[in-house]
Amino acid sequence: MHLIEQKIIQKNNNFNIIRLTAAILVLFSHSYPISGAQGEFFASTWGIDTGGGIGVSIFFILSGFLVTRSLTYSGSVRKYIWSRFLRIFPALIVVILLTVFIFGPVNSDQTWRQYFSYPETYNYIKNIFLFPLHYSLPGVFVGNPMSSVNGSLWTLPVEIIMYSILLLLYSTIRLNKVTAIFVFSLFFIGYVTASYYYQLNWDNQGANLLPGVDLFIFLKLGLPFFIGSLTYFFRDYLQIRLDYFWMACFGLLLAPYIKTLGFIIFLFSLTYLVIFIAFMDFDLTKYTSKIGDLSYGMYIYAFPVQQSLVYYSDKTLSVSELTIYALAITSVFAYLSWHLIEKKMLNYKSFVK
Repeated sequence: MHLIEQKIIQKNNNFNIIRLTAAILVLFSHSYPISGAQGEFFASTWGIDTGGGIGVSIFFILSGFLVTRSLTYSGSVRKYIWSRFLRIFPALIVVILLTVFIFGPVNSDQTWRQYFSYPETYNYIKNIFLFPLHYSLPGVFVGNPMSSVNGSLWTLPVEIIMYSILLLLYSTIRLNKVTAIFVFSLFFIGYVTASYYYQLNWDNQGANLLPGVDLFIFLKLGLPFFIGSLTYFFRDYLQIRLDYFWMACFGLLLAPYIKTLGFIIFLFSLTYLVIFIAFMDFDLTKYTSKIGDLSYGMYIYAFPVQQSLVYYSDKTLSVSELTIYALAITSVFAYLSWHLIEKKMLNYKSFVK
């Protein structure tokens, strides 16, 4: 039995393997709509969310926890902004340029001259700025069940918004337990009100808050982010205990049967499971330290790889085949992304104090 605070000080954790698992969950879940299959496994058997939704929730829980720690620990606004930029944008810029100049023309039903003559081609490069996102390229994947070139990018603008809210709180009011509870409460009330009183969902996402970010998405992803942040602030109270682990597992099983607050119970249960696995005594990093942190590369490359596989297989791949082939190919892209771009960029963190 240990406090989370004690585990953080020890600096041994399994965050990389958890993030990688989340990215693989997203890849698996996307194999259904990309291949044209129905009945996504997690949505049809468990019901609280898709595998992709679970994976994204894990990403935002960890992000809220770790980014809050980074900001409060360093105390430097400039370093915080610079670190967040280095973590997201260099690899994003590379995948967007590769998509436009390699993936796009190779998978387009247009000639190269036609492809590069469309304004739509160059609009896609604007995805570097994230607001708004562009999902199509001329003639690319038009015969696939889905025509979106990279449907995974939609979470990145929301991530940037959450970073900004955290920074605003730190710079204006104060970032502590009280403000974390207050902000979480706002997201909680907002989500419950929007979902259960105004019936907002994936098909009816409500008002557009920023280009490409609607109210439902903002609230749904803000909740796990600030639950993660809240968990960090209560790290000196929360214990890593096996009986709490089993209670969290029970909460996950119970969540689909609780209509109004099921998603909230799911998020709190998932958060404890994530933190428990991250800081449990069994260290998984010895199996992953050599390959590096492949999660972000896996996340941003999987979708176009899956789309390409469906395109060249003439839409004959099953969900399992698409998942296996895409996982193998995307792992190569993710490995190269980490070792050639992401890891090297993180070496520049010290440039800003």
